[in-house]
Amino acid sequence: MDKKLEPYYLSAETALSIVSKKFNIKIDIKEDDINLRFKKYDRNNTDDSIQMKNFFLSLGLSLQDILFNNGEDLLNEPMPI
Repeated sequence: MDKKLEPYYLSAETALSIVSKKFNIKIDIKEDDINLRFKKYDRNNTDDSIQMKNFFLSLGLSLQDILFNNGEDLLNEPMPI
C-alpha cells in the first residue's frame, strides 16, 4: 500500500543551511542575494525551477525533487548531491 506524501517546501536559505550542515561545507551567500533571486520563486513555473537548479549547480550542488512526510524527516533523509 503506497502512502501519498505531502510536499515539504524549503526556502533557498533553509536548503543551503541544511546542505552545508549535512556535508560540513561553508556556503558563503549573502541573505539579500538569496532573497533577490528567489523572492518570486514559483515551483510550478518551469523557468523558476530552472533558475533554482542552476543556482545550486553553480555552487557545485544538484537539486532533485524530494518528498517528506514532515519537517522532521529532513533530519533523517540523505540530501542528494
